[in-house]
Amino acid sequence: MKTPKSCERIPACCTNRGLRETTSGTGADDSTLDDIELAVDEACTNVIEHGYQGQVEGRTIRIEVSSSRRAIVITIIDRSAEFDPSSVPLPDLEQVRRDLQVGGLGLFLMRTLMETT
Repeated sequence: MKTPKSCERIPACCTNRGLRETTSGTGADDSTLDDIELAVDEACTNVIEHGYQGQVEGRTIRIEVSSSRRAIVITIIDRSAEFDPSSVPLPDLEQVRRDLQVGGLGLFLMRTLMETT
């Protein structure tokens, strides 16, 4: 799928009806499907904000979904610089709360909501 011309349209890009329709046939409950949508939205947001540095014109993000009885596998493919998310430490949630920090929790949410390999 193509990225939007504006980051304000990230949800339309990354958590569109096609993703929900694709994952809904897997037998996962609504709560799990909501978690999947949130995790994919966070991943796409990180690609756009950090990988593409907000410059989305002509850039793409491809989302591949496959499933079996035991798992739903979502692969997000982009053309930004390689990044190892395991190199980012978990946030200090108390510090985030005290500072009323906005942002910076995307990887934490993805790790918390999804089992990753």
